[in-house]
Amino acid sequence: MLSKKKLNNTFITWVVLCLVFPLVGCVTTSRVQKDYCNSLNIHKKGYEDALKGRSLKSFNKIVNMCTQYEITLNQEEYTKGWEKGLKVLCTSKSGYERGLKGESNPSTCQKFTQFTKAYTKGNKKCWYDEGHTDAINGWSSSHFSQAQCVVLLKDQNQKEYNKGWNIGLKIFCTSAKGHEWGLAGRKNPNICPKLSAVKFKEGWNKGIKGFCTYSKGYEFGVKGDKNPNVCPDSMADFTKGYISGVQQYEANKRHQERLELERRRVHVEQERARVEQVQRQQLIDLEAQRVEDERRKRQERIRRRAERSRQKRWEAQRRIERWQREDRRRENRRRMKENRRRDFYR
Repeated sequence: MLSKKKLNNTFITWVVLCLVFPLVGCVTTSRVQKDYCNSLNIHKKGYEDALKGRSLKSFNKIVNMCTQYEITLNQEEYTKGWEKGLKVLCTSKSGYERGLKGESNPSTCQKFTQFTKAYTKGNKKCWYDEGHTDAINGWSSSHFSQAQCVVLLKDQNQKEYNKGWNIGLKIFCTSAKGHEWGLAGRKNPNICPKLSAVKFKEGWNKGIKGFCTYSKGYEFGVKGDKNPNVCPDSMADFTKGYISGVQQYEANKRHQERLELERRRVHVEQERARVEQVQRQQLIDLEAQRVEDERRKRQERIRRRAERSRQKRWEAQRRIERWQREDRRRENRRRMKENRRRDFYR
């Protein structure tokens, strides 16, 4: 009997095949479904469905599938397993974690007050963290629409997001962060309030001076990177270096193209030489085969000629032997006649 995990995987695979390829025979699906129903632990199935946030109506789908094979499932056991899984799912800890991760609020846990409260709390923390992270990364508060948290109440979610964003903004809008931002060649996002914007701007100006150098521009250009266009006109060294780097990048690119063309040319010549060598070898092999065939034919002619000569000698020898036997018989008959005549006259 197949294991439960293998049966589940096999069953899903055959269902997908039947949906995608309806013309392909799916007779084996019936056997897999029947094995699945026979080996199904209905209590464990109910427990797993509850953990996935499924309702008790999921039992009806399993019943519809297994009834056609005359397999009866115990609904009471399924319900017991489902209720057990529901107690594990609908806890304060689980609710808080699901809200914090931006997962949906399962309808099966709505009657559990502690779960709903914890989920709401986790959801608020999710929005707070999203705003805090966006501010530290230099995003404006309009990035709220791209947050991964579940929207429960938009106004309340916006409030939590803005709260976290404002706290993150205090960490972001510092001279050190501005220096780091400028040194990395990033544009001033202009999201800091007036008081902290001055400090951030001062740090950014120092950082951008360290960034907008000839060597940095050359580094960007020689890599083929796009010009970030963050350096003011007074810092033209970056642009000069960038232009030199781009020129070197283009020169390197042309050199690589020439090398690639040369490599391809050499490859074509090598392939042509290989083909010619193969053709020459084929001609040599054909000539050698022709010579070998001629040698064999010549040997065959010689063999047949020798065979005919032996046959002729054998036939001549037989004729001579026949003639000699006939001569001996005639001589014997003559002698016998002579002896009878001699005996008669005595």
